[in-house]
Amino acid sequence: MNDFINPNLPPKLSDGPNLPHRPSESLGFTLLTNTDNKNFKYGLIGVVAITILIVIPPITFVPKNYNAYLSFLGQPNAVWLESGWHFKYPLYRRHLVPLTTQHREYTIVLESTDLQLVTWNVGVNYSLREEQAEALVLGTLTDYESTWLLPRLKALISQTSGRLTINQALQKQADLSAALTADLGNLVYEHGIQVEQVDILSIKPSDPLQASYESQALAELEAEVLEIKLRSEADALGAELSRIKTLAPILKNNPDYINYELMKKWEGSGNYCSETFYQTSNLR
Repeated sequence: MNDFINPNLPPKLSDGPNLPHRPSESLGFTLLTNTDNKNFKYGLIGVVAITILIVIPPITFVPKNYNAYLSFLGQPNAVWLESGWHFKYPLYRRHLVPLTTQHREYTIVLESTDLQLVTWNVGVNYSLREEQAEALVLGTLTDYESTWLLPRLKALISQTSGRLTINQALQKQADLSAALTADLGNLVYEHGIQVEQVDILSIKPSDPLQASYESQALAELEAEVLEIKLRSEADALGAELSRIKTLAPILKNNPDYINYELMKKWEGSGNYCSETFYQTSNLR
């Protein structure tokens, strides 16, 4: 009787490890497992959120002498930021816009009046006018250089190249830089760009024309050297003529000096007839 186990009664702890668990214990294990899963999910979400906040913070800083705009997926929006700290959506990117002087160099290929292709290398120093920077940058979708600056610079240089030969442009390079500074500044000022300086860095003709100009420069240099040589010889000849004019009275009235000059020119070949010459001179 004692060995009989009633299946309707819960098992005793002393019945051994292989006996079935109580229903209450199975339920507690299930509840505990569900709670752990929920904690893990919440923890994972928290880690992801903290990582996003660290990598893409919701605040941003704009340094002094800069403004900034925000973009989402590469598209700028209407949010404009001045210098200082600002809140932003984590997925928005900040783009700085400098208000200090910027330097750009452009290469422009045009045709001169002598129908030659000429390469103009031009440097431009400019800055954005702070009161118009927002309208300028956002109004041109941040491409204000290609919209306002470069087309007008090309137009001005095209006009210059169209009325000058390559030689004239090279000779007036400094004057052209000053004129471009004034003209370009007037054209873009109302759009928010302050042009400070335009420098023509170089004016290079096409290869065949360059070779011809190098040959011309070499020929001009050789001509200059020859001119200096001829001028030196002419000066020497003039000095000799002046000396002869000064000595003319002496040569005329002093036979001894005449003999001295003949001796200097005598090379030792032939007869030296100073006496004959002296006698002939006396007959004159």
